[in-house]
Amino acid sequence: MVDYVIQVDRHTPKLAEQEDVVVMAFECENMDVARDLHHFIGHGTYDDILDIDTSPAPDEDYKFHVFIELPRDKHFIERLQKILGDCSSVCGVENWKLRIFKNKKLVHFLNKKIKDILVTDPRLYKDKYMTEGSTYDRFKFLATY
Repeated sequence: MVDYVIQVDRHTPKLAEQEDVVVMAFECENMDVARDLHHFIGHGTYDDILDIDTSPAPDEDYKFHVFIELPRDKHFIERLQKILGDCSSVCGVENWKLRIFKNKKLVHFLNKKIKDILVTDPRLYKDKYMTEGSTYDRFKFLATY
């Protein structure tokens, strides 16, 4: 089973700077499900995926994660919509919700304000989250997550 909550911008990218890449993560109940989801997305028609990876071990809740790195640009929401739409059919999830960095509430993916909540411009992201002290604050936030 794949959880209906997708984490967005809550993990550090492997391949580029945070302001240039959005990391999204699916949470899966076991390694087999995570591998299947990884395979499904990795072999899909998504030209803009920069990297996809599966956690090698479970987290403290015994869940496995599938991490996807996508470019942070004006097309991110369209890419996310395509991935979640395709995954709905294989995961049985229709109502995806997003847990976005620095946002206390879960956001329904179809929320009309999603474009205002997700930062898709690298410069705006850098100005908002990568200012002096924000890196420390980000690690502090993630350490308590």
